[in-house]
Amino acid sequence: MKLAFDFNDTTRVENGPFFSAITRALRRDGHKIYIITDSFTGYDSNISKDLYKQRRKKLFEMGIYYNLLIITGDKEEFCKKEGIDYMIDNRPNLYFTNSEVIHLQLIFNLGLRR
Repeated sequence: MKLAFDFNDTTRVENGPFFSAITRALRRDGHKIYIITDSFTGYDSNISKDLYKQRRKKLFEMGIYYNLLIITGDKEEFCKKEGIDYMIDNRPNLYFTNSEVIHLQLIFNLGLRR
């Protein structure tokens, strides 16, 4: 299965341990993991190398396991082109206007906030 995760607000630092564990398990089981993040400059080949390196460094620091990092302004087109089965994104109504969207919420730090 091909699975994609948004980078900026979905895989935030405070969610890092969760996404580290889930991406490690998914890759271990043979799934292909894409990290897809927003940029209005176009697909991966058109972005600055510094931005790409910055994103890779952050993913490494967070322990996120993935096969491919993509920075694009058109996530939906990329997912369709690559045959992505599922995409987890915090703003699907903005990026996936022609796709079926199921709204889910990730709850973390249960019991830690009082």
